[in-house]
Amino acid sequence: MGARDRPQPGDRCRVSDEGIEERLEAPDRTDEEVGRRDEAREIRVALDELPAEQSHVIELAYYGGFSHSEIATMLDTPIGTVKGRMRLGLQKMRSQLGPRQVFS
Repeated sequence: MGARDRPQPGDRCRVSDEGIEERLEAPDRTDEEVGRRDEAREIRVALDELPAEQSHVIELAYYGGFSHSEIATMLDTPIGTVKGRMRLGLQKMRSQLGPRQVFS
């Protein structure tokens, strides 16, 4: 970018309709973000209350994106054990949080 391309003092910036619209919708997006953060905090608390083996496989699957078989290999654990831990952990979370807030 050359010196001529740079904005100069006194140059007027044109405000687009899109920019105004984004500013007008900000409170709605802020409320949504607060809701997402509250939900994430509740999920984190529920995960922290699980036994370590259960929370670990759930975190690997949902936050790490690993499959059951990949988790079984990483943990050197039978796949049935991994699936069982995941099932039990998710059941406990559902009972604490309700079905709408637990990973689908």
